[in-house]
Amino acid sequence: MVVLPAPVIGYLPLNDLTGSSSFTMTDRSGQVLDSSHYPLHLFEDTVEILRSLQTQGILIGIASRTGDTDGANQLLSLFNLDRYISFREIYPGSKVTHFSRLQAASGVPYTDMMFFDDEMRNITDISRLGTEHHPAAPAHAELLHPT
Repeated sequence: MVVLPAPVIGYLPLNDLTGSSSFTMTDRSGQVLDSSHYPLHLFEDTVEILRSLQTQGILIGIASRTGDTDGANQLLSLFNLDRYISFREIYPGSKVTHFSRLQAASGVPYTDMMFFDDEMRNITDISRLGTEHHPAAPAHAELLHPT
């Protein structure tokens, strides 16, 4: 299983959702906009990478500590990424709790999970579970390419 935080997928202008957000999709172009009408974008290869993982039979999970659970789920839906995501743990709290619940729901052992995150504190927390983990910042989306 590959586990990603919402910001690594790339749709956020900031590193995380804060507060309460409302997002819309324009009728003409299909562009996703935030409540200030700022256009949001996926990283260039996001869909290709998610599709490739899914085609290979690799489960995909989201583990996000955002306080805007509704906004994060809304964005996954607006960008039509729901079809790739098998498991979600999107709520404030510990990444260890997120992974515990992902493991329980999926049955995938921690040692068979690969975790990319843009916050070192999360990687430090998860490292003791035996999960393979990699730092990934939105500015370094190339780290998500499988080798």
